[in-house]
Amino acid sequence: MEQKTQIIEGRVVSIQRNTFFVKSGKEEYAAHLTGKLRESEEIPVVGDYVNVCLDGYGSASIIKLQPRKSLFVRPDRSGHVDGYVKTMKEQPVIANFDYVFIITSLNFNFNLNRIARYAAITTSGGGTPVVVLTKAYLVNDADSYIEKVKTLNRKMEIYAVSSFTGEELEQLRK
Repeated sequence: MEQKTQIIEGRVVSIQRNTFFVKSGKEEYAAHLTGKLRESEEIPVVGDYVNVCLDGYGSASIIKLQPRKSLFVRPDRSGHVDGYVKTMKEQPVIANFDYVFIITSLNFNFNLNRIARYAAITTSGGGTPVVVLTKAYLVNDADSYIEKVKTLNRKMEIYAVSSFTGEELEQLRK
């Protein structure tokens, strides 16, 4: 009996070494890249929509990467020192997202530059940054921290929350 091949569309939900786990409906497939995609500059990342060829014998191959609506990238230093930033590549991390939650504590770890860096990467990648300032009960004036973060990007959503007191948690859930 001849087995039929089938082309499906799915979304990459995780990657382990050279295996891409693709979810389509309720099914999940362990897929590998075809030779053409393996040699491509753009390989799928978590969140990508892909076309998968199911060969009827239990094997799945990713044959096409669909266009991305957003992409979060980080610098890929690959042995480069910071002084050679012009030659530094970017490493894609996740694709097709709407929001990136930037979570930082209002303790001694609060770093405005880090928030600015992640917000810039998120915005340039096509997403909306949401800043969650945790441990708001540790500071007397959480609003002053919110105002500092607002100076970075007026389009960001910012929440100063406390799991200890429950402050702002309901607004964040929305």
